Amino acid sequence: MASQAASHEVAGAALQDTSFPQHAGVAGWVLREGRALRVDDAANDPRFYPAVDRVTGTTTRAILCAPLRTRAGNIGVVEVINPLDGRFAPEDLEFLEAPAVDIAVAREKARLYDRLRGETLALRQVCRLAGFGLALLGILFAAGATYSQLARALPLHELPARPAVLTGILLLAAGVLLARVAGGRLVDATEEPG
Repeated sequence: MASQAASHEVAGAALQDTSFPQHAGVAGWVLREGRALRVDDAANDPRFYPAVDRVTGTTTRAILCAPLRTRAGNIGVVEVINPLDGRFAPEDLEFLEAPAVDIAVAREKARLYDRLRGETLALRQVCRLAGFGLALLGILFAAGATYSQLARALPLHELPARPAVLTGILLLAAGVLLARVAGGRLVDATEEPG
């Protein structure tokens, strides 16, 4: 049993670095046709692609393969080979289709989450830049009002009542608040609460 597990690990490692044309083999047929398939004698099936066996050192005898379906179409397949007793039962194909649906939904949710996360980060950058811009505009308004007050030789104690200074303070506060909110930590859905 230990040697069988070790051979599966070696084959799995080789398979991770293996690529083949998406139209090739039983997996390619299932992806293209969108239907699950059971192959009891892989070597004699014209859809079988033996190049993967050569890379992994495995001899594929029997195959179950089901498409990963989403609303956008088929995004891949899930494939099981070589049952311990030599043959797959007809109900095994139905059994494989159930987790294939779950895998496809999980993959689609992960893709949508990644897209949403990217859009959120981009929006935060825009808000942060807008916040800095508002803060800078607020400083310019307040500085301009102060310069104007000094140029006219008006008393400085009247400066806080000038509309330009009030506008500058409001813009500065709004800019700082927007930049702080945009700079907050983005919570990852995979993190543990607390």
